[in-house]
Amino acid sequence: MRNLWRSMAPFASDSTGVCTVFSSSNALIIAQDSNGTASVLRRVINVNAARAAFETVDLPELSFTLGKERDFIDRMVQIVDAVQADAARGIGSPVELVVLVNGPVSALLGTDLAGRARKLEKTIGIKCMSVDTTGNAYYDKGLAAAYEAIYQTFVLSNIPDSADSSAHERVNIIGQTELDYPGAVLSNMLRTYLHDQGLQVVTDFGASDTVEQWARAARAGRNIVASASGLKLARKMEDDLGIPYELACNTTAFDALAAGLELACDPRILVVGEQLTSNILRRLLRMAGATSVDVATFFTLDKRLSEQGDAKLKDEAGLRTLSSEYDVVIGDHMLARCCQPEEVQVAFVDLMHPPTGFGMRDNTVISRAWLEQLVCALNDVFGGNEHD
Repeated sequence: MRNLWRSMAPFASDSTGVCTVFSSSNALIIAQDSNGTASVLRRVINVNAARAAFETVDLPELSFTLGKERDFIDRMVQIVDAVQADAARGIGSPVELVVLVNGPVSALLGTDLAGRARKLEKTIGIKCMSVDTTGNAYYDKGLAAAYEAIYQTFVLSNIPDSADSSAHERVNIIGQTELDYPGAVLSNMLRTYLHDQGLQVVTDFGASDTVEQWARAARAGRNIVASASGLKLARKMEDDLGIPYELACNTTAFDALAAGLELACDPRILVVGEQLTSNILRRLLRMAGATSVDVATFFTLDKRLSEQGDAKLKDEAGLRTLSSEYDVVIGDHMLARCCQPEEVQVAFVDLMHPPTGFGMRDNTVISRAWLEQLVCALNDVFGGNEHD
C-alpha cells in the first residue's frame, strides 16, 4: 500500500510539458487521444497562451482503437485547413508548425506519430513534427522531450558554417516555462540580469519563441539552464556544438530579492519542488541567514547538482516520512496534507508549482513580498530558536 496515492492529485503529465513548450509558438498542437486528456492539454494552452492553437483528433471509438491511419490523416488535414482559414479572416495566427502529441491511449496502442507527421507534412506543405509521449510520465520529461525535438528538427540543420566572433554576446535560455516559473518575477529578473551583462537572448526555449528563433540557437555562445528539464539539451549542445552552459540558480540574477532580509532563527527547512528553482530559493534563504535548507523533488533530480541532504521522492509516504524531519516545509499547497502528520508539528508554507497543484495563485510565487512575509513568519514562530 506504500505506493497508493491518497492525498495528492496526479502531477502534470509529459503531454502537458510538450504542449507548454509549443504553446509559445505559432504552432498547431494536435493530440491523438481521448477527450479527457485533450481537455487537460487544452487548458494548458489557454492558461499559458500565446499564439498556439490546440485541437484533438476526435474519431469514433472503433476507428481510434483500430488505428485507422487514413481517418487520422484526413481529420488532421481538416483541422489544419480550418485554422488556416480562420487566420486568413484575421482570427488567430497562421500555422507555421504542426506538432503531434500522444496521450496514454494512443501511446499504449503504439501509434506511429513520426510516420503520420511525415505524411501530414507532405499533404499540407507545412512543417510537421512529433514528440513521443506516454501521458504517464511527469511534465519534466515532456519538457525535455520537446527541447530535444526542437534541437533535432531546427537547430542541427542551422549550424553556422564558421565561428562567430560575437557569439559570446548571445545566450539561449533553456527551461524557463510557466510550469516552473509561474508569474513574471523570476523570468523578468533573469532577462534583466542578462541584459545588464550585455547579453542578447537568441532563443528562449518554451517562452515566446518562433521557429525562426529556434533555428538561430546554435549562434549563441552560452546556454542558461533555468530548470532541470533543460540540462539534457544543454549538455548535448555542449558535447555536439561546444556551447557551454551555466545554471541560472548559480547566478546573482535573483539576489536582490533577499537583500536586507535577516532571519533571527535557524529552523530546518525543506523545499519541495523543481530542483533548480528550489535551488534559487535555497540560495535566497541562505542569504537571509538560514543554514539548514534541503531540496526534495518528485521530478528530475540531477545528482551532480545536488547537495548532501537533497532527496528524490517516489511517493506520498516518502514525503510524509522526510517532512517529519524538518521544522518547515515549503511547497505547493497540494503537498500540505502529506507534510503535517499528526504526531509531528511541521509548519507548511505555500509556494505555487502548477505541475503539482495545477492552480494559479499569484500571491504564492517567489517575490520580494513573499520572501518578506516568509522571513517575518519564521521569525515570529521560531525567533531565537535554533535547530538542534
